[in-house]
Amino acid sequence: MEPGLNPEVAAEETVRRAVPSRPPIPWLAILLSSVTTSLVMLAGLMVLAPWENATTTAAVDRKPHAGAVHPSLGTFAYRAGTTYECEVARDDEDGLLYAGYSRTRSEMVQRDASRWTVVEIQCLLEHHGIAPGVVDGAFGSNTERAVRRLQNRARIAVDGIVGPDTWKALRA
Repeated sequence: MEPGLNPEVAAEETVRRAVPSRPPIPWLAILLSSVTTSLVMLAGLMVLAPWENATTTAAVDRKPHAGAVHPSLGTFAYRAGTTYECEVARDDEDGLLYAGYSRTRSEMVQRDASRWTVVEIQCLLEHHGIAPGVVDGAFGSNTERAVRRLQNRARIAVDGIVGPDTWKALRA
């Protein structure tokens, strides 16, 4: 102990010297490895492009998109606050119900879709006395609940997805 030092201070200084110092954190190495990993993952995504050329209908239908161009109404574009008129009538040729927005009987349609086919579904649901909410062409939770009610009533698989069996029930 140095002369003139308080014994308590000397003991504290001895303890400080006894604790081993930590090595510095290699922040630069952590940053570089994170950036490298991100770039490799991004390059992999660009090569695989899972959002293009989906092989399953379900993968395609999960994305909201506009369907085929309607011959007289044009391309569908969702506009908040827009509602469509429903005039459902039975076709003389095939005896099925149509609202005039789509002629499909097999297209797979599910939640988050927005297109003329959804307007057709919403009109047909209304015609069958099952309220889908606003007839706006957007397949949201109200439309999905209405589809499930129709499927339950028709005794078909209740999944909230409009496929061939649900189309049969809608068009009947």
